[in-house]
Amino acid sequence: MLSLGRGSRDYYLNKTMFTNHLEAYKKYQREVAKLLMEDANKSRDDADLEADLLAMIEFEKEFATIIVPEDDRRNNTRMYNKRRIADLAMLMPQVDWVRFFHIVTPNDLHKLIDNDTEVIICEIEFLRKAARLLDSTDDRIKTNYIMWRIVHSWVKVLDMRFDDIKQDFFRVMTGQQAKSPRWKECAQGPTTMLPLAAGALYIREHFDSTDKKEALEMIANLREAFKELVADNDWMDSATKKVAIEKAEGMINHIGYPDFIKNDTDLDKHYERLDLRSTDSYFDLLRKVLLWSQEKEFLRLTKVFDKYEFEVSPAVVNAFYSPEKNALTFPAGILKPPFFSGMYPKMVNYGAIGAVIGHEITHGFDDQGSQFDKDGNLQNWWNPDSYKGFAKRKECIINQYSSYKVPNTDLTVNGKLTQGENIADNGGVKEAYRAYRKYVKQLGREEPRLPGLQHFSNDQIFFLSYAHFWCGHKKDAAAVQQVLTDEHSPEIFRVIGVLSNLDEFSKAFRCASETGDRRNAA
Repeated sequence: MLSLGRGSRDYYLNKTMFTNHLEAYKKYQREVAKLLMEDANKSRDDADLEADLLAMIEFEKEFATIIVPEDDRRNNTRMYNKRRIADLAMLMPQVDWVRFFHIVTPNDLHKLIDNDTEVIICEIEFLRKAARLLDSTDDRIKTNYIMWRIVHSWVKVLDMRFDDIKQDFFRVMTGQQAKSPRWKECAQGPTTMLPLAAGALYIREHFDSTDKKEALEMIANLREAFKELVADNDWMDSATKKVAIEKAEGMINHIGYPDFIKNDTDLDKHYERLDLRSTDSYFDLLRKVLLWSQEKEFLRLTKVFDKYEFEVSPAVVNAFYSPEKNALTFPAGILKPPFFSGMYPKMVNYGAIGAVIGHEITHGFDDQGSQFDKDGNLQNWWNPDSYKGFAKRKECIINQYSSYKVPNTDLTVNGKLTQGENIADNGGVKEAYRAYRKYVKQLGREEPRLPGLQHFSNDQIFFLSYAHFWCGHKKDAAAVQQVLTDEHSPEIFRVIGVLSNLDEFSKAFRCASETGDRRNAA
């Protein structure tokens, strides 16, 4: 219901570093407001408009001070607070919560929603502070802010005048000088809004079932490598090791796509309540899809939780772990070159997609995944001494990454915010390398060296394949935004941070250890 217009609270609270960002935000709001008034044949005195905009931004600044920082929102146990709607009303009495939920949910749910209905409140103290802030804020400011949030969320799909204004704002925020080509935006629309329909078209043209078979084999090998690493470590007790191994064995695999999307009748049934017409404008098409999607999400509350449901677009280039399902998802989009191919040597595949598979497996045991059991329940399964050992190593990762200064900025990586991804990166590469060496042992010989790259050993190619996976360039402004808002470390440190921790990398490249330092010279 309330959210910041510019992402991270740091943009509001740092009074020196982000002055130009704040000015760009004011300009963005001002120019959008003027266009809306122009289209409505309305006019306002510039001074009055400026006063309204400044008051709204001051409200956002106040709001930023009570937002819980993202790096403090990683303890799922602390944030799982089951309360009745009546309790929610006591925390924030300005809202008629039963009426609110009746408005935003489908009619089928209304009979289930009353003051005794249980909800999960993530941040109780935040709601108390937000209630006090709303009480002390003029109604005009609150109304302007809510309307601005609505406009801001739809600007991208208004006409080009609005899009140009938003692009000027993004240029400051991300450093992106030019808009994406129209064809790319058009392609991203259905992939995002109608993921299974777009995914069906994609897999029929671009996905080979043999890739799915090989991916399943790699997942099995990575899972075995993880189990071996757990069994070998010297800081977990045997009971905790047993539970961790059982959790790894119980992980569900979603590979490529859900089978039903290959059948047009089944796919039509999935979208049967979505009424799209050729005469609809793009704006109306988007609005209909959003309403349909929201309704579909809410109606899940009336059904038994299905942890086997494939929920993401098959066409997306990403991978996922769900702690609530204890499930791994590798869409068809990431099982393609340059990340993976059945034609690639195993050293290349294990260094790239193998590290991704290991990354997702390790998410089940990072600072957040470790709070869930093998069935996806939020439950502590750790022996206290074993958890102390985990916490010690977690703190080591936090400190290591917090020491990295982001090039061309005055910022360092937020090791606390990024700890989960950093743990997953480190575990993923370690598991992938172990699985690769096990494959070579079973093969009984080394793979042939890569033509043209014979001067690199196969182990070196494995690590180069991992590093190549993260090659890229980022504008300075985008790097700043990533550090402030993203739980992933900048790509350069996803390589340096991991490889400097691996003795296997040091051995492969014959690195001399840094004097007195546990890290090698990655």
